[in-house]
Amino acid sequence: MQEFQAYFQSIDDYLKKVCESILNKVDRATYSMLVECLKSEDPEAVDEAISQLVREKRLLAIAPLYLVYVAHPHSWLRARARLALKSLIADEELVRLTHGKNVSGSVEALIQKFGHYKST
Repeated sequence: MQEFQAYFQSIDDYLKKVCESILNKVDRATYSMLVECLKSEDPEAVDEAISQLVREKRLLAIAPLYLVYVAHPHSWLRARARLALKSLIADEELVRLTHGKNVSGSVEALIQKFGHYKST
């Protein structure tokens, strides 16, 4: 779980820098709360955060959801994150962006592609 938390801390720090210039204060606060919920040790909180990110359809959620998909200790939450990703990004594009990269490299590639707020 500590390794998972460390991965999230690094992308959270990066995303905060990227988001500050783009998202308004309410959007930044909402996004930060959802990311914090994804890092929670409470599976129900993580599940609810995943559901909320799917409802909001924000491409900015792809990198954190990918991290839950590949690294979360609970397999059913990994499966939920995978379904959430399918609603935001085509499988082919996800593979193209992450193939041959480690977890950190994959997350960085996703942040570079989808790190800015975009309406969908």
